[in-house]
Amino acid sequence: GNYNASYSNGYWYANYWAPSTAGSYYTEIILYCSREGSQCWNIAGHGLEWREKIYFNVTSKGSLSISLAADSPSGQIVAGGNTNLLKVNFITGVSEDIKVNSVKTCAFKVKDGVTSPVQSADLANLKLYDGATQLGSTQSLAIDGCVTFSNLSWIVQKATIRVLTVKADTYNIATSTLLYLKIDGPADISATGVSSGESIAVSDSITGGTVYTSLVELKLKDIENQLASISAAISGLMEEIKKLIQR
Repeated sequence: GNYNASYSNGYWYANYWAPSTAGSYYTEIILYCSREGSQCWNIAGHGLEWREKIYFNVTSKGSLSISLAADSPSGQIVAGGNTNLLKVNFITGVSEDIKVNSVKTCAFKVKDGVTSPVQSADLANLKLYDGATQLGSTQSLAIDGCVTFSNLSWIVQKATIRVLTVKADTYNIATSTLLYLKIDGPADISATGVSSGESIAVSDSITGGTVYTSLVELKLKDIENQLASISAAISGLMEEIKKLIQR
């Protein structure tokens, strides 16, 4: 009509937030004639309405975050050989199951996650486990100290917490050192919503956006074991001395 003459050959745009809960919805559009002298008024008078319902579906996208598992060997002395180096919680939201496609982890001798990457001579045969089940294939560290476990297709059900464990052989570590393993959720984990098919940006609850764990190499563990053996021997000897004195 005259009031909207400049828009009669164009479009009106309505922008609004879609519902956050998954489901089927519709938007109802109503055009109402209310201006005397307009073309719609001349056709049918005051009160002419045009109604249209536009239907749409909302698929709620899932979420995934990671955190250090309570029993991850952070700051602990870890025995040599094939051992757990890192345990990570994978935490999903309530919207949908999440498929984890790949996980990258990097090992460093400095906690900044940048300096002095660990070489394959220090850590060998890195493996990724869900409980007792190995995911993907056994990997070797690249020159940058990193390894990527790909083609996992690991499903984490919605509203659950699952734990992945990184294992490796540490036999070749020869000098006292600290090793740090890092997983940066947004950069190092590829995940997809099972229902939505959307790529999932992984958030990380660890300060600095990185999951760290550390281990002290074989020599310190050997010293600890030797001290424990000596302590046990001394304790046994003292008991024998007490028995002799009592006689």
